[in-house]
Amino acid sequence: MTLVPQFIEADHSFDAQILTLATAHALLMTLWLLAWTILIRRASRTLQKPRFKRTAAKITAVVFLVLGIRTAAA
Repeated sequence: MTLVPQFIEADHSFDAQILTLATAHALLMTLWLLAWTILIRRASRTLQKPRFKRTAAKITAVVFLVLGIRTAAA
């Protein structure tokens, strides 16, 4: 882990500053990963619903159709 030296003050305890920065980094990363976990869990519930699957299949079919027509016209 890299801690940015510009946040380290020479007149204070080096160990305490490193510990504070490392703890802040660990807490922020934990919150970040927890937020992604919650978001992905909610998204997976939505993505597994039959209505979403049908809609996604229809949109995909239209996209492929448009791409095929565009390729044939080129």
